[in-house]
Amino acid sequence: MVGVRLQPDDLAALDAWVEAQDGEPSRPEAVRKLMRLGLAAQEK
Repeated sequence: MVGVRLQPDDLAALDAWVEAQDGEPSRPEAVRKLMRLGLAAQEK
């Protein structure tokens, strides 16, 4: 388990991204998904 603290502007950006997703994932789910997307993009 990894705990992450986000600055208010980063948290607002995360919440905006969550609202734009189908099914509105939870914040932890959103962080995991964004991490996976970032890592996959880095591999290319």
